[in-house]
Amino acid sequence: KNNMGPDESPRLSHNYWLARHAKLRTDTILFPYVTPSIVKHAVQNAGLLPDGSFKDLPDLASQKEQIVLVDNDAGSSFGKVSQQLKNANIKVIVVNGYSRD
Repeated sequence: KNNMGPDESPRLSHNYWLARHAKLRTDTILFPYVTPSIVKHAVQNAGLLPDGSFKDLPDLASQKEQIVLVDNDAGSSFGKVSQQLKNANIKVIVVNGYSRD
């Protein structure tokens, strides 16, 4: 799937590029994954369009919640990041048995 942002740059590569140039450890970068079922759900329920935009972004953004879902196999290195998210009033939910399909 195409992961290009509106500026025609891959969204996830920005994280890696910024980390390298900020001299951060690139092995600690979190890369989200989007499964086909998540894309299908976004098309059906959130108005995802083929170009990666949304039909009604202001309405969708108004429903945004401060939640991060973390797969239970993220490893122990996620603990510090998880605490930082919690300190920023972002709810962290560890998901068990979440299918990547």
